Amino acid sequence: MRLSAIAIDDAAKSETTDLPSASPYTLLTKRQRHCLAVIIGIATMFSPLAANIYLPCVPRLRDEFHTTLQSINLTITAYILVQGIAPTFFTQLAEKLGRRPVYLLTFSIFVLSSLALSLQHSYVALLVLRMVQSLGASVSTSIGYAVIADVSTPAERGKMIAPIMFTVNLGPILAPIIGGPLCGNTNWRWIFRLLTILGVAFLISITILLPETNRKIVGNGGIEASGVNRPVLPFLIPKAHNYEKRQKVQYSSNWAKAKAIMPNPFKSVALVFQKDTFLVLYLAGSFYMMYYVVQGSLPTLFKEAYGFNETKIGLCYLTLSVGVVISSQIQGASQRQIK
Repeated sequence: MRLSAIAIDDAAKSETTDLPSASPYTLLTKRQRHCLAVIIGIATMFSPLAANIYLPCVPRLRDEFHTTLQSINLTITAYILVQGIAPTFFTQLAEKLGRRPVYLLTFSIFVLSSLALSLQHSYVALLVLRMVQSLGASVSTSIGYAVIADVSTPAERGKMIAPIMFTVNLGPILAPIIGGPLCGNTNWRWIFRLLTILGVAFLISITILLPETNRKIVGNGGIEASGVNRPVLPFLIPKAHNYEKRQKVQYSSNWAKAKAIMPNPFKSVALVFQKDTFLVLYLAGSFYMMYYVVQGSLPTLFKEAYGFNETKIGLCYLTLSVGVVISSQIQGASQRQIK
């Protein structure tokens, strides 16, 4: 989410490789774009969902792993740290290989790590696998904004951003409400089993339906995608009278090919030194810092002070998210007014 501007900027640069200016910006129909927005919205929900779903179980995790509260909170910090770093690599990889292959790769990582988390028995495994899980889930948000830039003009993006922002902020609301009762009535392992089930279902869905939108690869939809960039079913592939074939890039050597694909995270770091970007990142970073400080402290404080169980702790998170959801809708409405 914090790197969404980077994703949109990268996608905007790819517009120079579009089809001639007489062609429409995208060949996707309005209904296809709505369906695509739903898929992207669900994808972006996984990162905050996985980040917050086990917060009500922090006291129980501390007791079961026979460790300290600080050690369990470290797993939250590690998740957030990877959440901020991973997009700098994978967003650029999505510019080289396409959005669809990176979605498939990262959600496969998410599914495998969630399954491993449900089976592990040590604190070290919990810490490491939470970082791997964050790697698989957090990339979807930044790539999602790039997909928006692929299929909509700047004047139209507000219409697609609003519902996606809603799903992003729906994750922190649903996660504790689901995680609290699930942990209280069964055990904490069912949290990761549920994430595994949801991840498998979504991975199958995007394998079947998600089209490639990277304008360097498919233009406005008039260039035919092939291989892993092509979905199993063509429901969301734009219709064209004559599909063009993508010209293959020739490399002088395998090393030159690997160097061209290899992401450079310093390109993203350089944006921090731009005044306008720095101010946006500073404001967003300050908000999320305080947000997660409160989230990480709530479970233990409320359990010790009021004797709340996991279900009641999960319900306490509702008030933290109401304002975020309302603000996302205001943001979408304001962007729709900007033409």
